[in-house]
Amino acid sequence: MLTETAASEVKLYAGGAAAGLIYGLVMRLGVRLFHGSHLFVVMSIGFVFLVPLAMGFISIYWIERLEPQESRFGCFCRGS
Repeated sequence: MLTETAASEVKLYAGGAAAGLIYGLVMRLGVRLFHGSHLFVVMSIGFVFLVPLAMGFISIYWIERLEPQESRFGCFCRGS
């Protein structure tokens, strides 16, 4: 039997895996539907580079609002 914490971690990982699977399927569908479109390529590259930057900014912003940290902390913050 899983503890409550372990069960919530399993749900978190399963949700992340499902989101990744859905994203991959949508990307494959998009490549097939918009085969010659440069817009799809630009959006994909933008997603790959901009989303991680936005996630890092949001996680550090929330942590700083809860409790100010040392400036070195931002380099090692993983958002949890």
